[in-house]
Amino acid sequence: MTIRYAVGTTEHTVDVLTGGFSIADHVERLDPRNSSGTEWVTFILAGGGEIALRDSAIVAIERHATEP
Repeated sequence: MTIRYAVGTTEHTVDVLTGGFSIADHVERLDPRNSSGTEWVTFILAGGGEIALRDSAIVAIERHATEP
């Protein structure tokens, strides 16, 4: 999946693995009603390693199109 996030006024994207969670699970854990907006969320990078993003910086979670 792709995470779109903002640093200042610049938007970035990063491809990450789902970690076994559905897109709905990720969206729910980032819902402002479920977090303070100051928490760090860690994702596993598709190319290896991890990225930690402040939950309030995440603009969107996008699912990759799947092959039939």
